[in-house]
Amino acid sequence: MRAATIALSATVIWTGVVRAQPAATPVFTAAQAAAGRTAYTARCAACHLDDLDGNGDAPQLAGDAFLSGWKQKTTSDLLQYLKGMPPGGPALTEAEYLTVAAYLLEQNGAVAGETPLTAGTGVAIGTVATGRRPAR
Repeated sequence: MRAATIALSATVIWTGVVRAQPAATPVFTAAQAAAGRTAYTARCAACHLDDLDGNGDAPQLAGDAFLSGWKQKTTSDLLQYLKGMPPGGPALTEAEYLTVAAYLLEQNGAVAGETPLTAGTGVAIGTVATGRRPAR
């Protein structure tokens, strides 16, 4: 009985570690994420706040709440969703939407690489993001 409990505990701990680490190749560049921060601050922060915590009407865009709703969806899904923002306001350019998506991925623990995010990128968000915000 004790051995089974230890084995189960080890499995739970190991599973948690595996889930916390992204498995896929990076899907955006650091330059995209930096540009996305600028676009986010100018166009999104009024509703979603500077810290991405949302304001009650606008959802949280970083952390466990974001990842729980988006981990099974793809970067293409995220980009399509963003293209509906801001509601009732002027649309961003395609490049701005891509950079904001890159910024959101970064703020959810995804790591930048050398491959830029494109409209054709369709990677499951849960494979690149952990839901853990980078150190501030």
